[in-house]
Amino acid sequence: MAFNENLNEKFIEDFEHAINIQEKINDKKIDSKLKSEEEIQT
Repeated sequence: MAFNENLNEKFIEDFEHAINIQEKINDKKIDSKLKSEEEIQT
């Protein structure tokens, strides 16, 4: 049982890590989109 719990914790950590990476990627996409829109306006 303890082994299974450790696997679940590891899975959750990996999952949260993947979500963090995805959020950073999305932030960069939003930043670059805003920058390109600013360049179009000026």
